[in-house]
Amino acid sequence: MQSSIGDRTFVTSRNSQFDVCSTTPILCCVIRCDIGHFVIPSSNFDKPLILSIDDDEVQLQLRRSILEGNGFSVVNADTGEEALNLLRENPGVSLVLSDHMLGGTTGTQLASELKQIKPNVPVVLYSGAPPPTMLNVDCFINKTEPIPEFLAIIGDLILRSQRGNGFAPARHSLQRGR
Repeated sequence: MQSSIGDRTFVTSRNSQFDVCSTTPILCCVIRCDIGHFVIPSSNFDKPLILSIDDDEVQLQLRRSILEGNGFSVVNADTGEEALNLLRENPGVSLVLSDHMLGGTTGTQLASELKQIKPNVPVVLYSGAPPPTMLNVDCFINKTEPIPEFLAIIGDLILRSQRGNGFAPARHSLQRGR
């Protein structure tokens, strides 16, 4: 649900409220949630674009709904091959968000190919279990992670990737129960 007061748009999810304001739309988008706020520089006046990959259509649509409802643009892919093509065709991709167990490949194998195309774009594995290796992967987020924390990590990674001359990975790894 969205509501606006002045220059602020409030986006409410089931678990918490997010304050997305754009007081300087040319320079940045500020995303505030209950665990912090993030300033995401805006290029070409666009929302940050996320390439989301999963072979489960329901998961893809749910993820798109959450991300778009919280200030991001999303393009979906249901195969590794489609993801590679979309990354080549969309120069504005700010982050790649992929399931680990994909039909015909794994998220870590796909990450290697994605990094060959765009080495400075963060690749996040979003899965129910951590991969055996994090090679070419910048972050792992467990699918059980609460939405506010998930969004905060995504925002942080996009911010880091847009600073300076490239991406300095934070190597986030969130797993519940650790």
